[in-house]
Amino acid sequence: MSIFDLLDRLRKETEAHRKRTALAVSFSVTGIVAIAWLMAVSAGSSVSYDLNATTASSSPLAAVSEAFKSGSALIGEFTRSLQETKNLIFEAASSTASSTAVTP
Repeated sequence: MSIFDLLDRLRKETEAHRKRTALAVSFSVTGIVAIAWLMAVSAGSSVSYDLNATTASSSPLAAVSEAFKSGSALIGEFTRSLQETKNLIFEAASSTASSTAVTP
């Protein structure tokens, strides 16, 4: 199945289905670009460059692997901090609600 066949089949669908498909594809592409950007930013900020060092021993695949590890570590750290923040907010909300309970 070629891309042209896929587009022809998509043209036959309802407008609502085409919009949902366009939205899903755009979110997917944006997510991939955002992950690649985060990986590049984290790898660039955590690596100090020595211009005099030889880079012949490291392969491009090793560099990509290191960038991926740095990016995934950054995403993991961000996810953990979001989880901690959520826990703090909900614990504070539940303790405030229980301490301000009105007894009849």
